[in-house]
Amino acid sequence: ADQGDAEAQHTLGGCYYRGEHVTQDYAKAAALFRRAADQGHLDAQFCLGLAYREGNGVPQDDRDFARRYLPPCGQQEARVRAVRHRVLLSTR
Repeated sequence: ADQGDAEAQHTLGGCYYRGEHVTQDYAKAAALFRRAADQGHLDAQFCLGLAYREGNGVPQDDRDFARRYLPPCGQQEARVRAVRHRVLLSTR
């Protein structure tokens, strides 16, 4: 992740988001998702959007969720990913 690998950044971000093998830290997760998303990683874009939607590690902003995620993936793909990521990123 430190070497700029988007997949590694996304994976590590997920670990921080869930508190899996590390202390849960939404701000670190969001920062890692952002680094990967800025490189075009679609799952990281979605995870960052979810962080904005939930206000986890970033200010809560539903519009930023829609702006970040829906245009690159399309609405049908967004529905599929939303279900998948709710399960993967669930902390409740």
